[in-house]
Amino acid sequence: MGYAYGSVRKVTMKRMVFIVFLFLTASLAQERPKIGLVLSGGGARGAAHIPVLKLLDSLNIPVDYIAGTSMGGLAGAFYALGYSGKRVENILLKADWDELFNDLPPRRIQPYIVKYQKSRYQLDFGLKGVAPVLPLGLIEGEKISLFFSKETFPYSQIHDFNKLPIPFRCVTVDLISGKEVVLTKGSLPRAMRATISIPSVFNPVEWGDSLLIDGGIVNNLPVDVVKKMGADIVIAVNVGTPLKKRHRLRSTIDIFEQAFNIPGSYREERNLRQVDILITPDLDLFSSGDFSKKKMRSIVVAGREAARRAIPQLQELKRKLNRFTGPQTKNIPDKPADFSEKPIIYSLNISGNKKLSFAFIYQFLDVAPGEILHLDKLNRAIQLLYSLNYFKTIEYDIIPLRSGHVHLEIHVQERLFRRLRIGFRYDDYRKIVLAVKMQGTNILVPGVRGELEYQFPGISRLTYRLSYPSVSLKRPIYPYLRAEHENTPKIGFDEHGKEVLTYAERNFQAGFGLGFLPIDAFNVQAEFNFELNRSTSIISAQKREFNDKLCKIRIEYDYDSLDDVFIPHSGGTFSGSYELSDKRLGSKLNYWLFQSYLHYYFSFLPRHTLHLSGFMGTGRSMPFYKKFSLGGMQSFTGGRYDQYSAREAATAGLEYRWMYKKDIYLKLLFNTMFDYKYIDRAVSKIQPYIVGYGIGLKLLSLLGPVEFVFSRGEKSFVQKNDFQNVYYMKAGYLF
Repeated sequence: MGYAYGSVRKVTMKRMVFIVFLFLTASLAQERPKIGLVLSGGGARGAAHIPVLKLLDSLNIPVDYIAGTSMGGLAGAFYALGYSGKRVENILLKADWDELFNDLPPRRIQPYIVKYQKSRYQLDFGLKGVAPVLPLGLIEGEKISLFFSKETFPYSQIHDFNKLPIPFRCVTVDLISGKEVVLTKGSLPRAMRATISIPSVFNPVEWGDSLLIDGGIVNNLPVDVVKKMGADIVIAVNVGTPLKKRHRLRSTIDIFEQAFNIPGSYREERNLRQVDILITPDLDLFSSGDFSKKKMRSIVVAGREAARRAIPQLQELKRKLNRFTGPQTKNIPDKPADFSEKPIIYSLNISGNKKLSFAFIYQFLDVAPGEILHLDKLNRAIQLLYSLNYFKTIEYDIIPLRSGHVHLEIHVQERLFRRLRIGFRYDDYRKIVLAVKMQGTNILVPGVRGELEYQFPGISRLTYRLSYPSVSLKRPIYPYLRAEHENTPKIGFDEHGKEVLTYAERNFQAGFGLGFLPIDAFNVQAEFNFELNRSTSIISAQKREFNDKLCKIRIEYDYDSLDDVFIPHSGGTFSGSYELSDKRLGSKLNYWLFQSYLHYYFSFLPRHTLHLSGFMGTGRSMPFYKKFSLGGMQSFTGGRYDQYSAREAATAGLEYRWMYKKDIYLKLLFNTMFDYKYIDRAVSKIQPYIVGYGIGLKLLSLLGPVEFVFSRGEKSFVQKNDFQNVYYMKAGYLF
């Protein structure tokens, strides 16, 4: 609960009378009153703590005790280490919070197999037996834990918070008992991670028998905590979100935030009565989720204004403190005297692993006894290990020994190796399509992966795959088996762009082959493939049925260096396949086909991105059901889905994307098709090229990207300037 600065003036005046009395009695004993600093929670609004810390530094006001909750716990922990307000500012404002709140390592270092999965499913559950296990939070907090470990490294050996340069308390709540837990000792980075564990957003932190979450639920302004530490005078900075009036409860988020704040509001009222100097920045324009650099800088400005208003009170406090020992000065080192900048690893231990061996984890850490410990190197190695998707968390403690040596303790929590994944998408052609996948890793033999996926109802596709890419997902060559059954309705168009037939693509395929993973971004698969095709087509009430047995050699390749799969800013993809069917292999038909796709992105200014794309498809003697079908938002803007049926075609496209606001993008699109040969060989008089263009809007939502495009394109291959208008809508993930 928050208060305007002026609203506590009467309380402050009463407290000032008490302070004067306290100074008079303390001066007789020649003991300086102890100063306690309280920093409240408030999410991104906690950036307003920074100017207050800098002001305390500039006035040389000593702080004897610190208590903090949530974001106040982070700022308070750093300040308790002896870091200056300026250094705390550098840590909190230079951090990329969007990246820290994303558990996944940078996409460029993710193994191809993991990278491929992450763009397909909105929901991911572990399986115990056949029952899905819901996650305890949306974010595991892996990156932010590593961030805290790195930034608090000099004091990693101190597990008693009373022995920090400034004694510190971190406020949390035990999710099991519902009671407040004030952390006084243990791992400082883990304590910091616990105090920001917003329920349902961050996973709770295991601490002994407790599950700890954000302390702001019960004590967002822990004045009583710092008083118990021995503080005589309390300086408090309150950046919490006050309870909203009824007319401001407009959304689910408003309701959740209000419910989160209610339990602690009564405690906060009592605590405010014990505050001597209260600083409450005006943060009505900001929410706890405003972690963008621009917003946080604005929050700092609001904090600076509140700190400026508190200068007279702080200067008066400073004058009274000077009566005891003369002018106060701060001389707190930000590193212990025995701290080594280049500690040598003496020993290493890994705990928490049950199914994965010590040797497997150790090989990824890239550290060894006798080497100098480099935290950046260790954190990169842990991110690479985490990218395999075997672990919920990977954390470490650094325990000093003697003569500059340290013991490295690695703590891991393994995920359930059997997973249930669910993906959703919508488009104007297939309408709603769900993908439900069951996956098991380390089946019978470590490194074996089994995957069963069913897509429905807009299409019907059942796929099973068994592969052995090794536990590390880095085996250069790996064997696999796969089987697939598909039954998908489609529409066919003539050369004038008119619907002339419907057909159902029905086939069963089975194959075995070898995959090749030379680098994380590139995968090649070569297989012997058996296909039984029983597609049907209906044109002018005449039905044609196929019953072809095909024995083929199939090669697929996929290169993916995108920085992000939904809103790419750099990198590209290059993928395609070659298929050869030959009667000498036992096939009914002789044919071959080759197709390839190219997408490349680059940003020339922070908000501006260009996307170059291309397609090439060619072949010989292909059956009707193997034709190339182009048209739609993905393959050719301006055409209806699968409108352009070809036995040979090539396209080139250019897209310009502009970020209007965070997660809102505007697009301009243009593409052309050339070297086109209609599926019917009797149609030979066609245009040398056709064009399409459009304008679009793309939004990022909890369900994935949502995209709208209005386009205009040529629909006929035999008549020039025969244009059509086509509208597209697409939502969800990519599968």
